[in-house]
Amino acid sequence: MVKAADIEGLLRRYVEDKDLERADALSLIYTAPKDEAAKTLNARYGRRGAISSVIGDLKNIGVKRIERYERTEDTDEPIEIVVKDAFKSLCLNLVKEAVRVKKQQLGRKARELLYTVLLLYSGEEFIKRDALRAAYYVLFREMLTRSDMDSLANELRIVHVVHYISGDYIYLSPLFAEIIQELKDIMPIVEIRISWPSEEVKGV
Repeated sequence: MVKAADIEGLLRRYVEDKDLERADALSLIYTAPKDEAAKTLNARYGRRGAISSVIGDLKNIGVKRIERYERTEDTDEPIEIVVKDAFKSLCLNLVKEAVRVKKQQLGRKARELLYTVLLLYSGEEFIKRDALRAAYYVLFREMLTRSDMDSLANELRIVHVVHYISGDYIYLSPLFAEIIQELKDIMPIVEIRISWPSEEVKGV
């Protein structure tokens, strides 16, 4: 078994080295499906090799296999929860810095989808594809295909908005609420105007 203190210590070491890539890999290993973790790392850093490196580091502190629901020896918490909490408390500043650097890479449609995500966000860790697609159509008058949605969601992985995609759900970064302020200056300004036919107004 592994101790929560050792996992936190490993993450702290990455932060001290300003190695967000490996800190991110550690978070994704325990909070996303394996193939999706690799896709997210590739979107953010152009490679996915940090996964192997982090797995090696985990073995050195006593992790024999990656099992997100395995409990820690000292606090008896699921490792997934320990990693989530430690990543939030230790890595926020590094993530914000990365978002500020990378946000200009987003294309127009990705920025529109980002606005739509924020509009639908209610504190849940995921958003349904169909709801996002419908809201995007109402706002921007374009119906996105599934392929379009995947492509744009992949762009949003770059800026730590999308964590991973699974079936009909798009999972948001655990830090979404904390980083969204860094992205508001690149979102479209959307104005909704309501008008009534003159005949209806006269009848009021």
